[in-house]
Amino acid sequence: PTIPGNYYFCMKVCDSSTPAKCNVAVYKVNVSAAAAGTIDCNKTQIIPAPIAGLPSQNILAVTVNVTTTGTFTPITINGSGMSLANGITSVSTETTGIQTLYIPIKYNGTALGIMNFTIGTTATCSADLSSIIAKKKVITDVWTLDNCSSTQVGPKLK
Repeated sequence: PTIPGNYYFCMKVCDSSTPAKCNVAVYKVNVSAAAAGTIDCNKTQIIPAPIAGLPSQNILAVTVNVTTTGTFTPITINGSGMSLANGITSVSTETTGIQTLYIPIKYNGTALGIMNFTIGTTATCSADLSSIIAKKKVITDVWTLDNCSSTQVGPKLK
C-alpha cells in the first residue's frame, strides 16, 4: 500500500488431511507518510567518540528541524568504517520542530576519514573524522561533527 494508514491481511493455511486442519493468521502493516526536514550537520554527534582501530557500537545523534511528520527513509551511512547497526533502515517522528534523532551505528575499526550519512531525502552530510581527532580533546567521549557539510538530495525544483 502507498497511502498512509493501517492495513490488515488475513491468511488461512490448511494441510491436506481429511478433515483439513487449518490455521489463520492476521498481519497488520502500518504504512506511514514520508517525513521532511533539514539536518543541522554541525550539531551531529557520535556517542561515544570512536577510537581509531577499535571496533565499537555507537550512536549517531542527528539534529533535524522536522517540517513534516512521518518516516525518514532511507537512512544511510558510509565511510570511515561506519555502518548502520541493528537493522535500522528508517526513523519516524510524530512532532515537528527541532529534534534529535538517535541512530545506532557501528564502527569496524578501520582508519577514520570521510564519513557520509543521509536521513531520508533531507540532505547528505559529510564529515572528516580524521580532522576531528586532531582538534578535539575527548573529555566527554562525544564528537560533535562541526566540520560537517550538507548537500541537497533529490531533484532541485525551480
